[in-house]
Amino acid sequence: MSTANSALALPGAQEHIHSLLPADQLPPYEPGPLPQGYTWREEKVYWHGHPGTDDQGNQEEVNSFTVDFVYPGRRVVQGTWPASRPEFCEVFSGPGQRLADSQGEVLICPGCGLDCG
Repeated sequence: MSTANSALALPGAQEHIHSLLPADQLPPYEPGPLPQGYTWREEKVYWHGHPGTDDQGNQEEVNSFTVDFVYPGRRVVQGTWPASRPEFCEVFSGPGQRLADSQGEVLICPGCGLDCG
């Protein structure tokens, strides 16, 4: 299994990230309309960013210091992105990518397509 794919398989990683602010304590998030021709992926997003490796090449622990919390309900715009999922994304800062037309508008991460607006 590659390092990127192993991030989702780390024991307790998904639960740890979402335990920081339990979903039942948050109001539901409903994304706005997308521009014409775009659709949402249906997969649940657990966090944004890949924790990487330490100085010895070992996988760093997934925690609130190595990845970004993703509000429950955030989605990914269907498309071909550099990262196959937000959990493997290596874009942590910089401008988002704006998709807009008369039908809708969304700000997404250019590395993975995550709705970040």
